[in-house]
Amino acid sequence: MRPTFHPRLVNGPFGDPVVLVRLLGHGRNLFLDLGDLHGLPARPVLKATHAFVTHAHMDHFCGLDTVIRYSLGRERVFRVVGPPGIAERVEGKLRGYTWNLVHTYDQAFRLEVLEWENGRGRLWTFPCREGFPRQDQGAVDLAEVEPGLRVVHAETAFRVVAAELDHQVPCLAFRMEEPVHVNVARDALDRLGLEPGPWLRPVKRAVQAGSGPDHEVRLPGGRTVPVGELLEHGVIRLTRGQRLAYVADCLWAEPGLSRAVALARDAHLLYCEAAFLEEDARRARERYHLTAAQAGELARRAGVGELRIFHFSPKYRGREPELLAEAAEAFGGPVGLGP
Repeated sequence: MRPTFHPRLVNGPFGDPVVLVRLLGHGRNLFLDLGDLHGLPARPVLKATHAFVTHAHMDHFCGLDTVIRYSLGRERVFRVVGPPGIAERVEGKLRGYTWNLVHTYDQAFRLEVLEWENGRGRLWTFPCREGFPRQDQGAVDLAEVEPGLRVVHAETAFRVVAAELDHQVPCLAFRMEEPVHVNVARDALDRLGLEPGPWLRPVKRAVQAGSGPDHEVRLPGGRTVPVGELLEHGVIRLTRGQRLAYVADCLWAEPGLSRAVALARDAHLLYCEAAFLEEDARRARERYHLTAAQAGELARRAGVGELRIFHFSPKYRGREPELLAEAAEAFGGPVGLGP
């Protein structure tokens, strides 16, 4: 299976938290958190359409300035999804700069913010050519998939689910998931004399949207066939949709713990903060962070396939093997530091 989500921890386990997720076959990227982005070239930043921000501590949020800087004078929309108060904080960033010339730009950049508030959403827009005023677009219903977990972004190919955790301030955790993963079998295409190409994209979208076997799709050359025929010939093969979970900065306590476990349930891959070793568990609790052992235990309870830990305290430089070992012992499965 060629995964749809290709994540990369941009700044390593000690740097600012930010995961760049490349969406295979979609030609674009997403961000999980927005830490320092100076290590990235402009291209992957400009290909990003959304950022899912856990909270507005500087190390998780300072990268928004880079996104805005690269976007000025371009025709694009970038959406930030974040916790209560995120729109006010975005507005504060924007007010720190002077925008007297943006009305002259030929291309219109627009920043959008979807703010989570008690399980509901509110959408705000900040149009560049007007000097980024905050404009209220109204409430947004966030569908609840199970108690405490709500959909904050949805499209045909995948959706993003969020849960609110406790970092002494509300802190969101996120899960990206496909309804089903659509694989294309090259050998079956060869048997039918078909070449892979862009014509397969609407086929995949139709299957992911739940279209029935009678749904007609167009082949190269203009002929149409029902999706069911491609399934019968093995051109399209369906497997369980990919799940990628991201948990950063939270207290090991209820109700957040149960929400984090539910969010990460059956994820193929979980990125989880592990700021401290268990020897410093008291300090971790005082700072509303997890230990490596707690990250491993969370992954074990959630039944994830692979765990990657990050967001280490600088005091552990050179002790990375200890953090990995502690998480692995609690998890009982593969643990990595990245990418």
